[in-house]
Amino acid sequence: MISGTTAYVICLGFIFVDILMIVIITLRKFIIEGKEKRDNKLSYHILQRNPEEIGKKSLNLRYFDNSINVMQNSTIGEEKMSSLMQWANSHKLDSHYSQKLRSVFALNRMEAASRLGHIRSKTSSKALHSTFLRENRYQVKLVIADAIVNLQYAPIIPDLISSLIESPVWYQHKLHSILLEFGQKILLSDPNLLKREEKEIQLFFCDFGGKFIAEVLRQYLLNKTNSEIEEIRLSAFESLLTLYPKEFRKEHFLKSKDVLVNTYTIKSITKMNTGDEWKKVIPFLYQEGTQEEAIYGLSTLARQTPRILQQLINIFHDEPDSNRKKIYAQILSSRIEVIFMMLLSKQKENTRHLLHEIISIGKVSDVIGFLNKNTNVEIENEITAILKRIIETDKGIEKELRIYLKERILAKLKLDVLVEEKKRHDNKKEKNKIIILSIILALSILLLPAVYAIRRFDMLDEWTFFEHVKQFIIDFNYYLVFYFVAINAINIVILAFSVKGMNTQSRFWNMKKSTFLFRKNILPSVSIIAPAYCEEATIIESTNSLLNLNFPDYEIIVVNDGSGDSTLNTLIDYYKLEKVDIHINFSLATKPIRGIYINKSFPKLVIVDKANGGKADSLNAGINISRKEFFCGIDADSLLEPDALLKVASMTLNSEKETVAVGGNIFPINGCSVDKGHISDIKVPQNTIARFQTMEYIRAFMAGRVGWAYINCLLIISGAFGLFSKKRIIEIGGYLTSSGKFGKDTVGEDMELVVRLARHMKEKKIPAKIQYSFNANCWTEVPESFNILYKQRDRWHRGLIDILTFHKKLIFNPRYQNIGLVALPYFLLFEMIGPLFEIMGYFMVVVAIILGLINNTLALLLFAATVLMGIFVSLSSLLIAEKEVNYFSRKDFFILLFFSFIENFGFRQVMNSELSKLSPQKMTETSDFAHI
Repeated sequence: MISGTTAYVICLGFIFVDILMIVIITLRKFIIEGKEKRDNKLSYHILQRNPEEIGKKSLNLRYFDNSINVMQNSTIGEEKMSSLMQWANSHKLDSHYSQKLRSVFALNRMEAASRLGHIRSKTSSKALHSTFLRENRYQVKLVIADAIVNLQYAPIIPDLISSLIESPVWYQHKLHSILLEFGQKILLSDPNLLKREEKEIQLFFCDFGGKFIAEVLRQYLLNKTNSEIEEIRLSAFESLLTLYPKEFRKEHFLKSKDVLVNTYTIKSITKMNTGDEWKKVIPFLYQEGTQEEAIYGLSTLARQTPRILQQLINIFHDEPDSNRKKIYAQILSSRIEVIFMMLLSKQKENTRHLLHEIISIGKVSDVIGFLNKNTNVEIENEITAILKRIIETDKGIEKELRIYLKERILAKLKLDVLVEEKKRHDNKKEKNKIIILSIILALSILLLPAVYAIRRFDMLDEWTFFEHVKQFIIDFNYYLVFYFVAINAINIVILAFSVKGMNTQSRFWNMKKSTFLFRKNILPSVSIIAPAYCEEATIIESTNSLLNLNFPDYEIIVVNDGSGDSTLNTLIDYYKLEKVDIHINFSLATKPIRGIYINKSFPKLVIVDKANGGKADSLNAGINISRKEFFCGIDADSLLEPDALLKVASMTLNSEKETVAVGGNIFPINGCSVDKGHISDIKVPQNTIARFQTMEYIRAFMAGRVGWAYINCLLIISGAFGLFSKKRIIEIGGYLTSSGKFGKDTVGEDMELVVRLARHMKEKKIPAKIQYSFNANCWTEVPESFNILYKQRDRWHRGLIDILTFHKKLIFNPRYQNIGLVALPYFLLFEMIGPLFEIMGYFMVVVAIILGLINNTLALLLFAATVLMGIFVSLSSLLIAEKEVNYFSRKDFFILLFFSFIENFGFRQVMNSELSKLSPQKMTETSDFAHI
């Protein structure tokens, strides 16, 4: 038992540590501000003066690092660049970094290589060359290759190309991009390279042949179209299509029976259509294996050229075969809105037949979308007349019309509105879940009485009932002390891992220069999917902010999830969008898509209109339409910092394991100034509840999730900002929805997706990482009233419970390693059951005070465990948050410092007490995602 003196010393110790933390944090704030000023001054001198004048006043390495950063963002001119190189050589920085290349630590070698790539000297080039030859880690090889290409050191080219043999696919793709920077020097480096038979080298030259025009490369590509290796053939065809599309017009290609050759012939014709050449695609409509590509190609031409559209309409009307008519109807459906307008022309009768065929093949969503916004009564009457005939025989189309068509138009069709029935929950499963949760709840309540009975077994008969009650209350308070010591100790350990993780991330980020990150294929391409539900007021500002992101290859997919306001029309009018029919790979089941809109002036932007299905359903729809390797889910009312996506995606370079997901920071935007989609001034919220949440977010995101990711136990990536591998998400069936293969909704779709993804990779035994970027920031609105905040946390907690019961197989299961033995048990014990135990503990504390059972020792221990340790965790989180970036002004910083202190005196306790009120029945409730 701890004595009163010891408890007193413990309290004093924590008070001293907390005060020390406040001093350290404050000093750190001033140090960071001073460092920013010095770096800004140094950057100015780099641009304005000769380096000889600065070298005597600054540390050589720090000056050189700042010089590299300035070179990335400013043009300093050849004269100053030459002067900088002379300065670097005179200070023998090449020798310094060459020695670091021999470090046993991979990160040190990578940093040294990155620096040497900016020092033009023989020492640098030779040191990098020799290090590349002996290096066995592909992650380091890639950085060395990038450094060497910066120096244009051609003698290493054969060795770089040879390193492709038996290397990981990710390394091959990225090294291809780096090697291309040598250009024609590759052909001059070694004539025998083109004769090499290794698959990896052939693939490189097929890729190379699509980037540089040379007769020797054209012949190489033509030869490789006959390769026995399908991957090489495909690469050769892609490169030929890029630079030599006319090759596919030659007789031997046109007469080929090979499906792959036919496919690229179609692509070539539609890419370079002249005159009536497009008609050569028509025979491919009737051949097995080429029909889909031919339909897509002719649909594209029909959208681009009115003359071709009219000729295809004529072919449709002249075609006697009913099956072929359906094929032409599918092609023409890409211009269905133009065809609707033709109902007002002299071709009215023919147009009716065409529309009848288009609707009959399943293009009813396009019709619904058009009718719901159409204002022309004559066209409406014509279309409804066609629909009346169709629904007499097709009850499927009738049902879809009754669900999604406006009531006024349904009245014309003599149909009533059909409210779509939600999938019923499996009652047996729900009952089982309630039973499981009831058992957990009962065990949680009975566990401590059972422990007490075992500990005090000898006194059960000797003490009176009231004496046992008093002793139990005292014991319970000691258990509460142990609980808070345990959870805060875990938080402190995670904080330590966060510091380690942030230091490593920071070093990685500082050596990733923009010239490297913006090379093709170095970073994965990304589709940003933004579900939007009734976002009319903010949708343009949010979309503009996404269009201005600093990233090499991305697209934006805004999914209008059946909004009841003018969200869709606002987007269409502002961006001058046109409806198009593009190929969609329906890998994931979703609610019907009504239309897709684009504008060639905004090639990165795609707008999707679909029936309401919730956020998860909208994300699945966006995944189906996306064309990139990764997708980033983001709330439509959130704002990303310009380089946020760059920082998140660059995390995929930090590990040789496959990165399947990356999370980013979420900060409250309440109180910040926003101008044209950009945050112009960062400030803490004025609202008190929002200020408490700011500290919560700092602690949970920057100081918590970085640590969990460092030990590969991260299971939560916020739905407001997360990056995921599209391939892996499709493999696991996408987000949980009632439309999907699991037939289930969840209110915690973001965490559930990560848990299912981690589970999938463990079961497939594929080494993978789920990472977290400490410096990639997304800003979003947080609740400013306790009622809305409670509903949010209630939804989060129910989502957690649903996930833990759905994935109960993983908990304490050694097969799932750190996920099953560390991460999920933590969520079960401290996040799911913890709030219940805490509120029971607070109740026991009050009872103990009333009965006078709390002595000084217990009171001091409770204060130290619940408050002082909590303050230490909060202060440490704030210290970590501003480790690299000076986010807040001094005034705002001290406001957060104050709230990191007072949040431990009631706010956290109140939130936990509210969450503990969930009953087993309410815990099982799920719903469509409320767009909050």
